Amino acid sequence: MSADDAQLSPSLDSTIGVELIGFGIALALFGIATAQTIAYWLRYGPGHASAVRPCIYMVSVLWVINSIHVVMLSYVIGRYLVLQRGDPTVFIRPPWTIAVIIIITEINSILVRLGYAYRIWRYSGRKRLVPCIILVSSLSILAINLVFCALEVHLETWLEGRRYQWILYTAFSCQIAIDSWIAFYMCLVLRRFKTGLQRLDLVIKAILMYVVNTGFLTAVGVAFGIIFFVIQPASFVFIGIYFTLPKLYTCAFLGVLNAEQRLIRQASGEGLGTPVPVLSSAVRIGSSTFVWEDDQTSLQPNMSEMTC
Repeated sequence: MSADDAQLSPSLDSTIGVELIGFGIALALFGIATAQTIAYWLRYGPGHASAVRPCIYMVSVLWVINSIHVVMLSYVIGRYLVLQRGDPTVFIRPPWTIAVIIIITEINSILVRLGYAYRIWRYSGRKRLVPCIILVSSLSILAINLVFCALEVHLETWLEGRRYQWILYTAFSCQIAIDSWIAFYMCLVLRRFKTGLQRLDLVIKAILMYVVNTGFLTAVGVAFGIIFFVIQPASFVFIGIYFTLPKLYTCAFLGVLNAEQRLIRQASGEGLGTPVPVLSSAVRIGSSTFVWEDDQTSLQPNMSEMTC
């Protein structure tokens, strides 16, 4: 069956079926993100000695954005199953909510990248070049997706959207490049905190593991979206994958944030012996150790550069 025929006779398995799977995974990841948000607020929220207001605001805004994203996903699924139930043409024309979901997804991604950019700025001695590159790249990706959204709301069929597939290829490719670059550069700047002492370096290695694993996970998610968009143009598999991307970004960032804060608290002697649950997509490495400033003249305890 050609792509045109599939568009005229859509299969439930390749349309609402895969979207339901993506919706279910997105809900599960939203639950993890909610647990991470609550854990962060309980341990590092207002009133705590280690509270950092920019981090608190960012974590809260990310949760609100992801909540709105879940509402929009629910509307899309409800449109198929309730509002236009039994109408086969509902799978042919893209709903306007897809454009809203794309915008929400990109805003969420920008906030997460800005969170990493801020940390790179702090870790690298307040150097501005790389954070500015991340900011400009993120805004460029948002602009590209806004162009696609403006075109998408006027489409009569999904098949017509294939004329603008180059826009999606460009946006997804840029996302993979910038996310991989963030993970790579985070590793570079974190290495400056190594002291050469095995016990002290375990903390840095643990944070590096979280950064690499979570950065790799989001890049793989975007890559799979491109692959299925290419090899299965008549199915909604790429939409189901796209539903999960904001949650992957949020869970990855909150996982790094909670894990890092936990290790910093242990390094500063706070809360030793009290495990902090970290729900993350990364491999959890529990190490009770100490972190010291990597200084050429002396080793002094310095946690300020390692906080958000």
